[in-house]
Amino acid sequence: MRRSLPVLLLWLACPLAHADDLAVPRDFPTIQSAVDAAASGDRVLIAPGTYTERIAWTGKGLSLIGTDGAASTIIDARGAPGNGPAIDVVLSFGETLVAQGLTVRGDESRFADGITFFGSAGMLLSGGEHIIQSCVVEDCSITNWPNFGFRWGGGVLSYGLTTLRVFDSVFRNNTGEAGGALAAEGSIEIRGCVFDENSATANGGAALLVGQILALEGCTFRNNTARLAGGARASGEIVRCVFVGNTATGGIGSDGSGGAIRGPVSSLLQCVFYDNSASTSGGAVASSAPAINVESSLFLDNSAPTGSAVSTTLDAAAVNTIFWDNTGGGIIAASSVTVDHCVVQEPTPGAGNIVTDPMIAHPANEDWSLAPGSPAIDAGSNLLVRLDADDLDMDGLINDRDPFDFLGNPRFTQDLAVPDTGATEMLLPPVDIGPIERDIPTVGDGNDDCNNNFVNDFVDIRDGADADCNDNFIPDSCEIAADPSLDTNADGVLDACQNLCPPDIAAPFGQLNFFDVVQFINWYNAGCP
Repeated sequence: MRRSLPVLLLWLACPLAHADDLAVPRDFPTIQSAVDAAASGDRVLIAPGTYTERIAWTGKGLSLIGTDGAASTIIDARGAPGNGPAIDVVLSFGETLVAQGLTVRGDESRFADGITFFGSAGMLLSGGEHIIQSCVVEDCSITNWPNFGFRWGGGVLSYGLTTLRVFDSVFRNNTGEAGGALAAEGSIEIRGCVFDENSATANGGAALLVGQILALEGCTFRNNTARLAGGARASGEIVRCVFVGNTATGGIGSDGSGGAIRGPVSSLLQCVFYDNSASTSGGAVASSAPAINVESSLFLDNSAPTGSAVSTTLDAAAVNTIFWDNTGGGIIAASSVTVDHCVVQEPTPGAGNIVTDPMIAHPANEDWSLAPGSPAIDAGSNLLVRLDADDLDMDGLINDRDPFDFLGNPRFTQDLAVPDTGATEMLLPPVDIGPIERDIPTVGDGNDDCNNNFVNDFVDIRDGADADCNDNFIPDSCEIAADPSLDTNADGVLDACQNLCPPDIAAPFGQLNFFDVVQFINWYNAGCP
């Protein structure tokens, strides 16, 4: 569920794993001809260009690598001779496919014995392990489909006893019956991916993930649609993902639930749900797990007739989370609901809950940070932050709290402009409510307690114990004590903050001159009393 070692480690073994590099089109005119000539472990290095072909092989593990990246290396099977997806691979046990730096487009799928079993127009993957890294899968839609069978995974389908790992890739404008962009069973790991504008006629507008999810982390699902599970059908824990504008429309054979996610989702950590909708329940999330736990997340402007933010079959618990402007039938629909240290739009039992606008900075621009003065700042509970079981901060401790926020920045920081209202431990400032921690450094003269009253200077100013008339974050009393010439009339107010020469009415200030006379005459002619 947590961050893994960088994907770069996967490549450290590559020089030992491949026997030969086969260059296209330098050594082979087509990708398929290079694949046919390759042995297991070889790399097919593809130069920039658009390749209109369908590529298929069985048994051997290969690497298909666009040497200049996905933007300039395109496999476009639409209209290519033959039939089948753009990439069709069946691996033997222990073999690995690596697809890196490619854009993939497709329009057909493969048939088995004349009967459509599964399908994908982009990449149809089975057996072994498949790694997709820094690819774009777009505009995939199956056109050669009869009236039976399952169009699973318009862009990518991984099926059977297969491990699928997808990193830093983009899926856009793909369509299918289930899993418009991606469908997978077996073992699944997806990190750092973007799913935009995909659709499914039935289930999982962007993704249908029905296997063992090793990780679903750091992904964005934007404007995907399906009758059921507008964004994704998923399970287990989802970490630091964003869901924006996804829709479960409902319809024939569908209950229309789960605008962003539907399935046995048990945990959400630092996720964002904005402007998702469902026709029946779970405007953002519809969980079928026995219980769902939500931590440090944001639910904003989601809608459904039941459970405008979350619906679940049994129990739901939310901590350090913002629920705001969700519309429909109740924020959380569950048989048992526990909400603590959350921002909610209606009075809700629980410790530390707030019913005040959380002041999200710029949601329309996907800026989910807290604006200055938000009541959610320093208002959460550190006791409800999960333990750092994976030692993400590498401090040798696993019984301290998760140290990072949604953006990967330190989780326990303090905004001195806002009083601490949350619950803390171990002398740490209270965590903010929501996925992003707001950190406002103290700006001053390098001495945080210049008047030696054992209170931070910024707090003195904030609470009105000292003035800061020139807004430089230094108490005026300290500036005057350090340089009495700044207060020539010794009235305790900086000269710069008052007009000591009333006739000095025009710039440049600090002297009487021609400009002051002109301004006075103008006022006199205008009848100013």
